[in-house]
Amino acid sequence: MSGATMTHARVRSSRPAEAGITLVELMVAVTLSSMAVAMIFAVYSRSSSAYHTQSGIAELQQTLRAASSQLVKDVRNSGYLAQEVATSLGELKAVTVHNNDGSEGSDWFVLTWADTGTSAQVKPVNPPFNAAVSTIVACNPDPFCGFADGDVVMAIRTNPAAADFGEACVLAITALVPGGPKLQHNPGQGAPWNQPGNAQCNDLQAGWADGFTLFVSYSAVAYRIHPTDPRGMLEMSPSGGLIANDWRPLALGIVDLQLALRVWNAAGTNLDGDGDVNRDWLSGENMEAVDPGDVLQVRLSLVARNHGDVDWITTVATPELCDPARVANNDLGDHCSFDPTAVAATSRYYGNHIYRHTTETIDVRNLRIGTGTTP
Repeated sequence: MSGATMTHARVRSSRPAEAGITLVELMVAVTLSSMAVAMIFAVYSRSSSAYHTQSGIAELQQTLRAASSQLVKDVRNSGYLAQEVATSLGELKAVTVHNNDGSEGSDWFVLTWADTGTSAQVKPVNPPFNAAVSTIVACNPDPFCGFADGDVVMAIRTNPAAADFGEACVLAITALVPGGPKLQHNPGQGAPWNQPGNAQCNDLQAGWADGFTLFVSYSAVAYRIHPTDPRGMLEMSPSGGLIANDWRPLALGIVDLQLALRVWNAAGTNLDGDGDVNRDWLSGENMEAVDPGDVLQVRLSLVARNHGDVDWITTVATPELCDPARVANNDLGDHCSFDPTAVAATSRYYGNHIYRHTTETIDVRNLRIGTGTTP
């Protein structure tokens, strides 16, 4: 071998070996990278889920605030000028409560009040006016006082010396008679407002000729939880529940509505055990028969839940809206806490949900729902 060839061979043999990645190293790197990506994705998913959950809770609380505000406003109007209102379908009180009425423990209630935006005073006339035929009213300058055909009106006894002071009945205007002022209430028309002969007004008719009867627009509203909607739906009836199927959706996700009434108890029996013998809380069936003149306060509670299941939360109990020791006489209601996992799949409590609730207390004595016996 020549010298040149040997020199070239020595140069080639002195180069370092070329570096590379083995298959094992590649597999380890891929595995570690996959684990890191999985961990990042898990953290992101949990953070995203928590964000959406918190957003849902915020929406829940906003829904509760808005719904509660609407109901409280209407409760504050209840009983204005009229304590009891006779309708063709029965009598309504300023606050009429239906306790635990077929809706998974929820209450529903009706509120009535007088809307004096449109009003007319009955004239003393001879012969006395007849509610079954027509009503003669004093209007100036409008001969019909702003009323129109089809308007539903409330006739209220406003004579403080009369035994029927504060009582009212509801009629529908079915004709405006030219040459008035006269509002016609034809018997048997305008259902469900007018009965044949407008018999709902029988108890008041005898005293209406003294000029102390006021005709105003009738206002009523009813609230309930839809009895079969598993999502939980707060509904409102603008007729006070008197017109069938006029319930309107108001707020989604509301699963419970509870009422408690604080009333004047002349018997002094201290039903709720709080030491005050004359002021008692009623929270059960006993609310349905209470005299509107004895109502001092209304306590209203709403419960809401988020729409979907939360897989990382297990709800062990719904909010406590009663005192188990005094279910019918406490200041919250009579729907005691329970385990929602034990309910049927058709229940609005079924699944893992986040619950929030709010409670408002409304004093109604300022509208004089209470009579002279109520402090």
